[in-house]
Amino acid sequence: MYDGADLTIIDFDDAGYGWFAHEAAVALHPAFGEPWFPYAREAFLEGYCSIHEMDSEEISSIDTFLAVRSLMIVGWLDARPELPIYEYFSVVIEAAEKAVKNLVTTS
Repeated sequence: MYDGADLTIIDFDDAGYGWFAHEAAVALHPAFGEPWFPYAREAFLEGYCSIHEMDSEEISSIDTFLAVRSLMIVGWLDARPELPIYEYFSVVIEAAEKAVKNLVTTS
């Protein structure tokens, strides 16, 4: 993504074939919960949809995949307590809890 001054690389390592909303959620997840997330989401979708059109149902399912991604990260980190980042496990759990609550209250 390029904002006119800075270039940001998107890593699609965890993207899956066929679920474009999942692919978008994986790319957007690092910004999830940040105050500027709505702007990042809008800019990402503008660029993404210029290449691959997504209908409103697909776009609305991104929130589901953001919650799924959050839960996946909890499981991934829980299985790796030896990693230095494990000290932030409680923060990861809080973020996942927030993602699921957001999904439930907006669905």
